[in-house]
Amino acid sequence: MKLPIAVLASLGLAGLASAEPSPTIKYLLGHEPTMMDLGLLRLQGALERMVRLDAEFELQGQRPSVVDFYDPDANQIRIEFMDALPKQNAITAPEWEQLCRARMARLRALFKGDRTAPGIAAQFGHVGWADPNRPFTLDAEIRDITYVRMYAQFADAKLECRGQLAGTDVFVPPR
Repeated sequence: MKLPIAVLASLGLAGLASAEPSPTIKYLLGHEPTMMDLGLLRLQGALERMVRLDAEFELQGQRPSVVDFYDPDANQIRIEFMDALPKQNAITAPEWEQLCRARMARLRALFKGDRTAPGIAAQFGHVGWADPNRPFTLDAEIRDITYVRMYAQFADAKLECRGQLAGTDVFVPPR
């Protein structure tokens, strides 16, 4: 006698319902996200919106990819922008430097932490309530450990610039 399909299906689902989580799932469930995890995730979203909406970030009709991460060895938050234009020739060194300075100025303005723009630490805070134990210097400290690197890969050259979010300088290595 054949069992109806519904009975077989329910038997299969019943077996799944009693399954134990694998060691991988147990590991993942055993670690809560930190304010650093949440902050980096929120910062990534803010950076992606900025790249998508701000004309300063367009280069030869394309927008760069952007990533942020924490480097524990250097105790730095790093933000990296990558323009991938492998079929196009490089722009001139002065054009690249001008673009880097404009992008860096825009990024610094977005995260400067005054009455016109929230600081970068706003990405690393609670939503909907203020933590009374939050260090007063958190915004300045996060800005001080955040470094930005921008690079563009062209058919004939790789260009780079970098600087500290809290600074005013932009370093553009010679070609």
